[in-house]
Amino acid sequence: MAIYTVSLDFLDKIQPLELNYLASVLFCFTNEQQDAKLAVDENNVILSKYKEVSRNRDIVRVWLDFVAIIPSSIEKVDVDIRGIMDSEEMCLSLCSHTNGAKKMIVYSMSSLKVSVDNDNCVTYDSCRIKILDKDEAKLELNGQNNISIVNSQIAGGDIKKSNNTNNGRG
Repeated sequence: MAIYTVSLDFLDKIQPLELNYLASVLFCFTNEQQDAKLAVDENNVILSKYKEVSRNRDIVRVWLDFVAIIPSSIEKVDVDIRGIMDSEEMCLSLCSHTNGAKKMIVYSMSSLKVSVDNDNCVTYDSCRIKILDKDEAKLELNGQNNISIVNSQIAGGDIKKSNNTNNGRG
């Protein structure tokens, strides 16, 4: 089970021609068949902040209504983020306290104030956090077919196709 932190930046920066990202990413958390959970702090501060998003407000509110009726889509994280004013730091703090793989969905790597390494990770509070931009999050949450070529004529043998929809989550 993968737990994701959705950044406020992701919700607020999606442009009208990019609304497919909101549908493809956010509504994965409302599908009970999906192996993904949304990280939410113990005091629901992040949910309150999501409700305050100005751009895409209507879509975000519909998504939050669905999340509310499917409690299995939420992973409560034992962290108090009430005193954090900066939205990026709030999301990084929440993500750093999740169990398992720490993944945060952002609009774009370039929109982050913290530096991202070559593996698309940041270090926050001594925790390594995988950063997924809108395209990577869409692919990871919706699955993709991976084709691995092993021992081909060029590589030296067989071609293997795997329908991996897990994409390293967990």
